[in-house]
Amino acid sequence: MRTPNALCLLGLAACHASPPPAPLSGTGTLPALAGFASCDLVTMEASGSVTAWALVPEGITRLGSTVIGPALELCNEEARAMAEPMHGDWADRDHLFVRTTKDSVKMVTADGISPVEVPDLSKVRPPKPEGEDARAESDGMSFSAIDLVVAEGEAWWARCAWSFAYDGGYCGVWTSARLWPRPQTMTKLPDERRHDFPSHVPPGFSLDRDDDLRCTSPDGATTAIPHRDDEVIYETAWLSAAPARLLVLYGPMAEFSSPPASRWELHDGCTVAPIAAGDRPVAGIGDLWSASDRDGFAIYRGATKLGHVTVKDAAYAELRFRPAK
Repeated sequence: MRTPNALCLLGLAACHASPPPAPLSGTGTLPALAGFASCDLVTMEASGSVTAWALVPEGITRLGSTVIGPALELCNEEARAMAEPMHGDWADRDHLFVRTTKDSVKMVTADGISPVEVPDLSKVRPPKPEGEDARAESDGMSFSAIDLVVAEGEAWWARCAWSFAYDGGYCGVWTSARLWPRPQTMTKLPDERRHDFPSHVPPGFSLDRDDDLRCTSPDGATTAIPHRDDEVIYETAWLSAAPARLLVLYGPMAEFSSPPASRWELHDGCTVAPIAAGDRPVAGIGDLWSASDRDGFAIYRGATKLGHVTVKDAAYAELRFRPAK
């Protein structure tokens, strides 16, 4: 958890010099998001909006958008460093959960948008684990940012109850409370909903990874696909077998944690030079995946780009594909 310094506080004060956006009215259910019932994906945006999108033969079309949380203050670098974007995911095809602000969660369905009661887990503390070094605060470790965890068919609220500072910092004991569909508490972190990139291995190709990535083609030729000095190769996936299209994901070196991949490259078979590249790749449903692209997100099915979703301040936005029927 970041500690604001004087410069950042001055920056935030400057952000608030303009009138803030009008707050959401009331605490009950908001009207349904237009297009939610038929959408294929949603974006959660810095404006505080959730937007529904559909995949159509021509590409991607916007169905509707509604504000469910406050807009982020992004007027300068200090404010951007302090911003906490909305995040969330689908528990199933009909229930989307979004963490809008600290200690605030909304459930989005075809019937409307409802606030979800978030328990105060500071009052639910399991016994302190053995060892004098266990502490009740996370002291800036990355796991301190975990709150809403959306699993397959469930939504949870989690916090680190007891942490340890050594070995880069880690959480020793978690406390998690299920928000939906039925109440439950447990002393572990739920497994969040995750997806894999497509896998269509072309015949005759093989990959070998250590520090670098070596790709061998059917004719026996081997090439090395390098990475930058300040990063490592996170993952590889064959997005297409014919033609052979290799996706390579890169990210920062991290000794004690696994941050998301920061960039990607698409290679024609074992060619060293990529035929396409971008930032923030995220696996979706089936062969679908997304990545940052100019002023929004690019949507792909396998190695084919389907279209582009325009989102302001995309670095502070998320895109989530809707589960299949």
